[in-house]
Amino acid sequence: GVAYMGNTEPTNPGTIVINKDDVDDIVIKVKLRRATAKYVVKIMPGENVRFNPQLLSQSKGYLMRNMPVRTRVVAEGNYPDNNPAYWKSSTISQSPYFEFVQEDENNYHLRVTLYCYSHKWLTEEFFDKGTSFVFMLPIVYKEDGTETEYINNYYQLVLNKKENGEGYNHRIKRNTLYELHVKVNAPGAEDYTEAEELEDINYFTAPWTEVDIDVE
Repeated sequence: GVAYMGNTEPTNPGTIVINKDDVDDIVIKVKLRRATAKYVVKIMPGENVRFNPQLLSQSKGYLMRNMPVRTRVVAEGNYPDNNPAYWKSSTISQSPYFEFVQEDENNYHLRVTLYCYSHKWLTEEFFDKGTSFVFMLPIVYKEDGTETEYINNYYQLVLNKKENGEGYNHRIKRNTLYELHVKVNAPGAEDYTEAEELEDINYFTAPWTEVDIDVE
């Protein structure tokens, strides 16, 4: 952020002059912006799918593919896609950020909270190097009146919503909250390297809320 006095944040840094004879409180403002984007993924069961809390406690987990792990302080990230030092794919792990949310007796969902640095992709870059979220989710699937448990069950979804008309096709913006809603309607893949891609995703985007912090 840029330090300034008054009510309007300047576009470029400038000199702040404080007179030694000033006796009133001097207020200097700095607007701090988060270098990351925040993702909240809400996973809901479809008509023939049921989430079982006991199964979830045994085997749920997730990993990230092609996640940007470096950024710049001033500008957005946008490090070279072909440099492996700037990207990371994790392994399947459990996390307190992957939680079962019981809204009431009949309504529940899974919620996952993630953080990621900014980046943007051209069309040809994105298909091989876009950032995706892969999760292991045991389900109970009902077909022809019979319920079957699927334990090793993998899905993936793309974190970057396609944007048109800006010279690139996919983007993660810093200091932005992304909320993704998706339904699981059928069993996934048994191998995480071939995870079933979920495409019916609702994306919601908003800036993170601002909070005033007084420092004396």
